This record gives sequence, C-alpha cells and structure tokens, in this order.
Amino acid sequence: DCGSAEVQVAYLTAMILTLKEHLHMHPKDKVNLTCMMIATDRRTVLLKYLRNTRYDTFENTCKQLGIEYSPPPQYRRKITQRAAVKKEFRAMIYKEKQKLRALERLKQMEKQDEGIKEQAQPKEETPS
Repeated sequence: DCGSAEVQVAYLTAMILTLKEHLHMHPKDKVNLTCMMIATDRRTVLLKYLRNTRYDTFENTCKQLGIEYSPPPQYRRKITQRAAVKKEFRAMIYKEKQKLRALERLKQMEKQDEGIKEQAQPKEETPS
C-alpha cells in the first residue's frame, strides 16, 4: 500500500531525515535543500489532510514517526507586490541613511583628531 496518506507521510519523513543528514555534511548543496523543503511542505499537506479526515490515524502516525505537528496560523497576511516593493525601498533608504551617518561620524572624528593635535602642540608665546 504505497498510496495511502500514512505511508506517504512515513516515506517523506524518512526522505527528510536522510536529506537533513546529507545537508549537515554538505551545507552548500542547494538542490537537496530545495528537495527537502518541498518534501516538508508535501508532508505538511498530507498531515493536514489526515488530521481533517481521520484524526485517530493522524495521531497514531505522528506518534510512530515522532512528528510534532503544529497547525499553521489561523490568519495570514498576504504579501502583495506593492508591499514587497515598499519594503525593499525602505531598506534602500535605511542603507543610504547609514552611509550618511557614517560620513558624519568620520568628519566628527577628523575634527576631534585635529583638535587633539592642536592641543598637543605647545603654543609659542611672544614676549611683549
């Protein structure tokens, strides 16, 4: 029986654990990271289906596989393209402000250095 939701969840769990071990050894492997994320999402969908249709089977499957199911948040705010562009624009403005502040701090430090150098040089007094 390879088509039932319980078996698919078990298969995906084994696959996720294998990929997790592989990624621990090879952290730069982005292809398998993507595969693991896809498998995790697929398993979440199957667990949600099991939870809604056959709750006792869902609990048994989670207990046997050692899965802690946490339901997704009830409300999600959809990120629109406008919001994404706005966020990117704000980040760009923040970086520009940081650059300007860094330049101001640099100028202040140079002024302080000049003041310290002037104080360090002895002043010559002219006799009158």
